Amino acid sequence: MKKILFLASLSVLICSCSDIIGDYAMPRLVVESYIDNDSAPKVYLTKSIDVFEEYRHFVTIQQEYVVKDASVSVNGIPLEQEDSSDGYLRSCYTSNSLKGAINQDYELRIVYGNNEYLGHTSIICNPPVVSVAKHCIPGSEGKYRLDVTIKPIGQGQYGRIFVKVNSLVGQEYLLAPNTGFTYMDFDSSDSIVLSVLRPTTDYLEIEDEYFSAGETVELKVSLMDSIGYYVWNDFEKHSDLSRNPMFPVNGNMTGTVNNALGYWIGYASAFFKLDI
Repeated sequence: MKKILFLASLSVLICSCSDIIGDYAMPRLVVESYIDNDSAPKVYLTKSIDVFEEYRHFVTIQQEYVVKDASVSVNGIPLEQEDSSDGYLRSCYTSNSLKGAINQDYELRIVYGNNEYLGHTSIICNPPVVSVAKHCIPGSEGKYRLDVTIKPIGQGQYGRIFVKVNSLVGQEYLLAPNTGFTYMDFDSSDSIVLSVLRPTTDYLEIEDEYFSAGETVELKVSLMDSIGYYVWNDFEKHSDLSRNPMFPVNGNMTGTVNNALGYWIGYASAFFKLDI
């Protein structure tokens, strides 16, 4: 079964250019972490991947770069390390003793080696009011797009749609960032409709941008603060630039965790699961 390792590639993109490259580059802690409303926090830790390591097999990279011996807490509540249940060779720190709540602040504290890493975030509002519909693509055989309708969310709020696909050929995706939106996309009290297409998983191949009949698609429509919104905008920019070897990315992604690479973001989310 082929597994598409989205979050592993994020470690590459977050630190695509180190201050020192080659055999002498020192790995840095990469934090990929979030907390949804009514859900336990999820904290994934790896070490940054040297630019010359990007093209090794992802399984080998994860075995060498995953971090399983850190001390992690949120608001003083310890998180336990466990192997990820999604089939990826990753270490997830979490705790069922803590659930995200609206209008609450959350401090992430990581101790790894002799260093301390801190991040702060909030779940800033109620989840969005959302409906999802699927539409057959004219002239196609069992191909669909998804339209997500979102009601106005108010000034100062930002959002992004995340997509996961369980395909007919056994490919599995994590919740990959897809369409972003802000309050500026809304006109007075009107709702907006955003079309969602299949996430890109291999930049070297041309993939079908539509969903296929028989697949299962999971959507997470999340509201967040401006910092979280620009983290994912920066991810898109780095993803686009990293595809072109003539214009390498010269810098790191926007980060929200002190002394580390990566993010700690609070989401107010609505969840959907559809059979195509």
